[in-house]
Amino acid sequence: MKGICMKGICGWFIILNLVMTLPGYSQLVWRFREIDSGVKPEIAIDSDDNIHIAYMLEAEPGFVKHAQLTPNFSTTIETLNEGYFYGPLDIKIGPGNMPHVQFHNHDEEDQTHWTKDENGDWIGEVIKHPGHDGWDNSLYVESSGLIHTSSVDPVQFGSSDGVEYAFFDGNNWSVESIGSGPIEYQFSTSIHVDSNGNPHITYFESPGDEILKYAEKTTGKWRISTIDNDAGSGRFSSLVLDENDKPAVSYYTRVGPGKGMIEFAIFENDQWTTEKVEDFDNIQIAFEGARNVTSLTLVDDIYHLTYGDREVIKYAQRINGMWEIETVVDESGGSTILGQQTSLALNSEGVPYIIYYEVTGNSPLRGRVKLAFKAAAVTAIGDEIEQSLWNIYPNPAQDGFYVEGPAETINLSVINMSGQVIQTIINEINNDPLFVNTSVIKKGIYLIQLETKKEVFLKKILINN
Repeated sequence: MKGICMKGICGWFIILNLVMTLPGYSQLVWRFREIDSGVKPEIAIDSDDNIHIAYMLEAEPGFVKHAQLTPNFSTTIETLNEGYFYGPLDIKIGPGNMPHVQFHNHDEEDQTHWTKDENGDWIGEVIKHPGHDGWDNSLYVESSGLIHTSSVDPVQFGSSDGVEYAFFDGNNWSVESIGSGPIEYQFSTSIHVDSNGNPHITYFESPGDEILKYAEKTTGKWRISTIDNDAGSGRFSSLVLDENDKPAVSYYTRVGPGKGMIEFAIFENDQWTTEKVEDFDNIQIAFEGARNVTSLTLVDDIYHLTYGDREVIKYAQRINGMWEIETVVDESGGSTILGQQTSLALNSEGVPYIIYYEVTGNSPLRGRVKLAFKAAAVTAIGDEIEQSLWNIYPNPAQDGFYVEGPAETINLSVINMSGQVIQTIINEINNDPLFVNTSVIKKGIYLIQLETKKEVFLKKILINN
């Protein structure tokens, strides 16, 4: 379709769903890097887009390590602790882009918390409390530096209190039971903190009704409710709150030996609404089996989810109430066994990074920690582009955006986070900005790929129709 210059907007050609074959064309693809030997990794990304990964070896002797990768993947690996530990652990970024790592210390029979001080030195602290505490850690660090954790003092070691909440007020740690009753370890807890500093925790009630529970602390008291009443629902939950403190949670529901489904629940109109994301058929629940099977995050009003079993890892986005799912890793039919644990983080450009591990041995559990991330398969032609000469605005875009730059023939593609080309424009940039109509594109995070005869560059944009 060809337009005419009107109100400062030049004519343009639009070709929908055209796969570009021009030199320098690129699309988003999943790429992979092996980090180190270890198991049960978790990931966080700081405001400078440095990637932080915590992982461990559950053995005597074992270790907990931290790997930091710069945006160009320069890697530094440090050992935090050596001894006898159990996962899953957790990692979050605190003030000053300092990483915080939390895990169960089997030697001390308590939680252990590690972070870096202002000099960049690692400092560890055991959070002492009666019982065999700190299993199934989940960690939340406020921008003020206050620290919140959820974990389990398990029935396997004689506890009748179950889920525990720990809080660091800047000087001291305090630990309290939330009133869950006896709980087994190995099915995960998840914690998030609302805008008023109140903690919210999800956990799987087992032994008992074996359902997904939700606890929130308000006015100093814990209130516990049920998210999903279906038997077997709620293992390996991952909780987030939106900017209005509305909770949403992903989790695994067991329906038979090795079989189940990934589900998502959101609290709307004063009630929980649940929906199935996908059936999942190769989960092994045992001492050396699945742990954090799901990992949920919320960016730009879009829920991003990763989940994995012994054969595959999936990545999904919930856009306009529908899940768009793609396969990241597929080892079905092969000899590689995946660790049934994934962790997801997005960088400042909305690029997803997923950490997972491949099993290399049991008793003790051993593996290879690997990173998957979306990247553009770009083969730029000629000199590096002077991106400062180009401007794409507004961002976020409502129904469309403008492209402004040197007089040049350009090829412009709108690409979704699965690497699919949604829209392509071929046009000549003259004196007036070029308008790109995106009214038919649904809300989401996209990449704008702009090509000239010499160069290619990518820019993240939120289309907010």
